[in-house]
Amino acid sequence: MKIIKSKNIRTILKNNWPNLKFIWPTDSQYIVMDFDELKDVVKKCSVRGFSSDGELWDCDNYALQLHAKVQSHQYKLNKQKNLKMKNSWAFGECIGLNNNESLFQMGNPPHAINIAITNNGIALIEPKDDSVWVAGKNEMSLFFVKF
Repeated sequence: MKIIKSKNIRTILKNNWPNLKFIWPTDSQYIVMDFDELKDVVKKCSVRGFSSDGELWDCDNYALQLHAKVQSHQYKLNKQKNLKMKNSWAFGECIGLNNNESLFQMGNPPHAINIAITNNGIALIEPKDDSVWVAGKNEMSLFFVKF
């Protein structure tokens, strides 16, 4: 199990998204997830069963719910197996724009998804369909990340 400090998460994220301004790690350090374990956890904690309903239930709601379910899953694992983990997985939420959009463009709003730091690099997760992939350089033009 590899531990990563918040300042190192900031560096990793800024290396991929140099213009990323809002990075909010809420703890001092996190556990780097194994990429395959991340895919399994996303499937176990899936929020696919929800139906989009305008702005009442859209991408930010999916990302928030998946983040909460993943944290709850880790907590339960820790208690059931007496793992004595003192840190959360490096898993959170992010908001960004497609690379061809501007923050000041009207029309399509920003998109919220989930993010994790893994042994394979930065992973992005689309909570609407449980897809998990390693982020490309500057993918999505992220402007907000919260762990």
